[in-house]
Amino acid sequence: MRIYKSSIILFSIFWFVFIFFDYWQKHPYYYINLINFSYYDLTAVLTLLGVGTYFLIKKVKNQAWRKWLNGLSLFGAALFIIALSVQFYINKTNLPMTNGGSVLHLLGMVIQAVTSVYLVTLCAYVIGELIWRLFPIPIKGLSKDIVLVAIGIMGLVSILFLLGIFSLLVWYILIPIFVFILGIRWKISLDFLKRTLITPIQLPNELNGLGIASFYILFIIISWTIMQVCMPFPRGWDALSLYVSLPSLINDYQGLVSGYQPYNWSLIMSLGFVLFGKMESTLMLSYLGGFLTLFSLYQLARTLFKMDVNFSFLSLCIFSLIPSIAFQTYLEQKVDLGLLFILTAIVLVLINWIEHHNKDINTVTVDSENHRKLPFIQPAIALMGLLTGFALGIKLTALFTFFGILATMWYVLKGNLGFLALFAVSIFAIFLLKIDDQSGLRAYHLSASAVQWIMLIIGLGLAVYIFVKDKKTFLYGFKLSVIYGLFFVLPILPWLTKNYSETKRLDVNSLLNGQSNAPKISAKQLISKWKQQ
Repeated sequence: MRIYKSSIILFSIFWFVFIFFDYWQKHPYYYINLINFSYYDLTAVLTLLGVGTYFLIKKVKNQAWRKWLNGLSLFGAALFIIALSVQFYINKTNLPMTNGGSVLHLLGMVIQAVTSVYLVTLCAYVIGELIWRLFPIPIKGLSKDIVLVAIGIMGLVSILFLLGIFSLLVWYILIPIFVFILGIRWKISLDFLKRTLITPIQLPNELNGLGIASFYILFIIISWTIMQVCMPFPRGWDALSLYVSLPSLINDYQGLVSGYQPYNWSLIMSLGFVLFGKMESTLMLSYLGGFLTLFSLYQLARTLFKMDVNFSFLSLCIFSLIPSIAFQTYLEQKVDLGLLFILTAIVLVLINWIEHHNKDINTVTVDSENHRKLPFIQPAIALMGLLTGFALGIKLTALFTFFGILATMWYVLKGNLGFLALFAVSIFAIFLLKIDDQSGLRAYHLSASAVQWIMLIIGLGLAVYIFVKDKKTFLYGFKLSVIYGLFFVLPILPWLTKNYSETKRLDVNSLLNGQSNAPKISAKQLISKWKQQ
C-alpha cells in the first residue's frame, strides 16, 4: 500500500513539473513579464497588509472589530486595493493623467458596475425564490442560496426571452417588472440585502495561516479582476466579434437577434446595455459567472470532498490562477464562466438527490412494497433537467452534462452496469444525431457509423440484463430518465422554435443556429463583383 501511494505521489509530481514547463515553454511572455517585473513596492505593501490581516484575525484578543466585517466592508477593502494598485501604476508611467482624478474616476466606474451586477443578482435571487416553491428540495445553507441564484438566472432569462420576442427589451419596461418582483417579495429582498451587505461574516475557528493567506490572495485577484473588467471595450477577439457584440445587438434590436446558437447568458449580459447603458456593466455581468462559481466550488469542496476551510480557500486560489480561468475573467469575456456556475449548481442538486435517494432506499428495504411509494416526479430530477437544458442554451458543450447526469443516476441505481449501459446508449445517440459534427470532429470519426450500432447493441444488451435481474429498479430508473429528459427539453424548446421559425427546416444545424441576417455571399461572388469595378 505504501509503495502504491508513493508511486502516485511521484507520478503526480512528475506530471505537475512536466505540464508546468511545457506550458512555460509555449507561453514565453510569462518569463518576459517575470524578469521585467517592476512592482516590488506594491507587492511589499500588499504583503504587509496581509501580515497585518493575519495578526488581526489570529493574535488580537479583542474581537469587537468582527462586527464590521461584512459585505460592505469587504467591498470597501477591494476599492482600497484597486486605488492603491492604480496609484502605483500611475507613479510608474508617464501617461498624461491627473493622479487623484483618474483614481476617483475608475473607482466610480467600479462602484457603478458592481452595483448594477449586484442588483441583477438580487433580482435573480428573488425570482429563484419564487420558482423554488415548485421544487421543494431539502437543501439548506449556502448550497440553497447558490441554487436559488442559478434558478433565478434561468427565470430571468425566460422573462428576457419572452420580451425579446416582441422587441420589448427596453429599460422602461424591464425596470417596472423588476421593481414589481422585488416588491411582492420585499421580505426576501431585504433579507438578501442584509445577509450579503450588513450581517457580520462569521470566520471559522479552524482558519489558520494557510487559509488566511489563500483568502487574501484570492481577494486581491478578485479586486484586480474587477478593476481590469472596467474598460471601455473588450480586448479579446471572441468577445469583440461575438460574446459582447451579441448583447450590443440585442440592445440595438431591443429584442432577439436572428441566427446564432442559443444565447442565454448573452441575454443576461445585454442588461448591462439595456438597463445601465454601460460597457463595464456588460463585462462585469460576464465575470458574474466566475465570481458565483467561487461560492459553488467552495461549497463543493466542503460538502463533496470534505475539505477543511483552509484547503478550500487554497483550492479557490489555485482555481483563480489557472491561466484559462484568468484569461476569461478579464481578457476574453465569454460565456464559459456563466456556464460553469450553472453546471456547479447542478452538481450541488445532484449531490443532494444522491444523499436523499440513498436514505429513501435504505428506509424501504425492510418493506419492498414501499419502494413503489417513492415520488414519480422527484423535484431534484426535474430541477436538474431544467438547469441542464438552460445550460445547453448557454453553450452546446453542456450536452455532455446531460449524458453525465443520466450516467450518474444509473450508477446510483445499478452501479457499474447501469453506468456502462447509459454510456453506450449516449455514444450511440451522439453519433446518430451527428452532434459531433457541430465541433467539426465528424470528419475524424471514420468508423462512427459502425461504432454507433455497436454501442447501441451493447447498451441495449446491458439494459435487458438489468431489466431481467431487477425489473423494479429498471422501471424506476427509466421513469427518472424520461422525466429528466422531458424537463431538459423545456428550456431549449423556445430556442429551437425560434430557429425553426427563421429557417423552416428541421435539421440539427438549422435548429441550433437559425438564420443569420448577414448577406449570403461567397468568395467567388466577391471576386466577381471586385473585377466588375
